[in-house]
Amino acid sequence: MISKNFIRQSYQQILPYQSKIIDTFTEICYAIILAKSLNVSEIARHLPQNRIRGKDKGKLRSFNSIYKWLNRKLEDLATKCDWNILFSLLHNEVEFLIGDPTEIERLYSYKTDYVGKLKVGERGYTLLSISAPFEGRALPIYFLLYSSSLIEQEKTSRNLKHKEAFEKIIQILREIPIVLDREFAYESLIHFFRLYLCKFIIRLTDKKVKLYYDNKKKQEVSLSIQPSELKVIKNVYYKGKEKVNLIGFWDPKYHKPLWLITNMDDPEKCIEIYQKRMRIEEMFRDIKSYFSIEDNMTRKLSKLETLLFLFCLTYHIIAITGYVTKHQFITNNNFKKKYSEIFLILFFDFRHLNINKETIIQIYQKTLEYIYIRPIVKGSATEFLVFLLRKFRKNVHSDSPRIWDKEENHHEHP
Repeated sequence: MISKNFIRQSYQQILPYQSKIIDTFTEICYAIILAKSLNVSEIARHLPQNRIRGKDKGKLRSFNSIYKWLNRKLEDLATKCDWNILFSLLHNEVEFLIGDPTEIERLYSYKTDYVGKLKVGERGYTLLSISAPFEGRALPIYFLLYSSSLIEQEKTSRNLKHKEAFEKIIQILREIPIVLDREFAYESLIHFFRLYLCKFIIRLTDKKVKLYYDNKKKQEVSLSIQPSELKVIKNVYYKGKEKVNLIGFWDPKYHKPLWLITNMDDPEKCIEIYQKRMRIEEMFRDIKSYFSIEDNMTRKLSKLETLLFLFCLTYHIIAITGYVTKHQFITNNNFKKKYSEIFLILFFDFRHLNINKETIIQIYQKTLEYIYIRPIVKGSATEFLVFLLRKFRKNVHSDSPRIWDKEENHHEHP
């Protein structure tokens, strides 16, 4: 289990806020880890109950009091959730970004404004994530929520919602390509990327899409290919209007070929990138199964958006710490195959993994190296590691298995 002190120290370097706000972020994110849920009630049950200030020092708060505090804080923190913070965590060596929508069911939320109808006729909303690959996993850097209800209220469309998300990362997309699946293969989005000089790789739909060698639609491109064949046709026109490069490849392992359109020039690189993207499907499974986003019954959209931002911060630290622990400090190969990085951090304590306290310091140090892509402020990480080492030496004879989760009550609890 990750220490709350470690989360706080990480946020002190990531978040440009005062310590009191960072403490609030830490309390909620740590409760999300303990609750393993994005349900507000479950998170509230894992927040500290003790008061530490004023005449009520030492008293315990009721669940209702904590629940109200959490709802109030989710409203207050909405203005502090700046997605640019997560953009700044992108590694210089990130090869591509992934844009991926998934449907979140909210079957009985008839009085929730942002919940609409899904394609299958059920109720829910679509969650569009933009994420960066990290060691076979995707770390989310932005979430955009939309539904038929929101689209009707805002007099907009699904396509405009997509563009709203991509506008957030325009500067990034000029340097790093974004990889998108079939639902993004439409003309106005390709025009948007071309207009803003963004790099993209989009898979074509299974249906027959017409491309032409010229913009007057005189000669149509034939989308026929043989197994193991690679076909590259540059400067063709998608539906006769938008100029793209067409790439086709049929891997004999699959029963149909892969067709991509892009504005990049290296076809083999595009195929390699898309095949890497196909292997990264973990994040949405995690948010549904490990964090139970479908159990979130928040009625206000602003609260849900705050929770999604907090989830991103939490997921980054969990995924990176889990990767470091699993691949650099666990030697049992059968154990590594059986459990994912996220599962290790959420359901195992370090003592269950036979990891001693000195090794924990090394894990935290390696995690800091992955998280802080920019040069670390001199002394900040070092001072924290010295703090951990002193704490270890102070408690070296203690039999308590929860040394690393004990907190110094110097900050405000809810």
